[in-house]
Amino acid sequence: MELIRDLESVPDAVKGGVLTVGVFDGVHLGHQAVLGRTVARAGDLGAAATVFTFHPHPLEVLQPGEAPPLIQTFGQKLEMMRAVGVAAVLWPRDTAGILAMTPEGFIRTVARDALAVRAMVEGQGFRFGAGGAGDPALLADLGRACGFDVEFVGAVEVDGRRVSSTRIREAIAAGRVDEAGRCLGRPYSYVGTVVEG
Repeated sequence: MELIRDLESVPDAVKGGVLTVGVFDGVHLGHQAVLGRTVARAGDLGAAATVFTFHPHPLEVLQPGEAPPLIQTFGQKLEMMRAVGVAAVLWPRDTAGILAMTPEGFIRTVARDALAVRAMVEGQGFRFGAGGAGDPALLADLGRACGFDVEFVGAVEVDGRRVSSTRIREAIAAGRVDEAGRCLGRPYSYVGTVVEG
């Protein structure tokens, strides 16, 4: 799996593929549905499946100290993406600059110009651009204007409630690790440093 840090250094083999954008913290069942569809669509097109993601969490850049605790390490997230067949991960160095882009600027700069995508796959609650101003309807319009298809994956529910990273964090904080595991699609685990004392 290719790890790309700069929009100017996207390999030709990654261009013309299928893109999904998000934080993907926890790579929970909802994320897995989006990633799975991204990989499948890329396979249909004989193209690369690319994920555009952030680390640290965007809130850590926009409002230092206000970001939620992460469910997993960045390395764990990358490993899960590799396991489902993602070909490339675009992890921008200039997170602040990316987050300041308008929705239109983000799609034109990243999806159209840097990646020349043929399709994008997102969840139905997808927000993008400065202040989360972009929504699925705008993404569909921008896709048409920029010449690529846009597909939305429905929400995944567990126990009658939508799966989300926020829900998983709340379950973990309340000690409901079984619920967190059901939403993650695997047992919840925590990585830390063991110290003596």
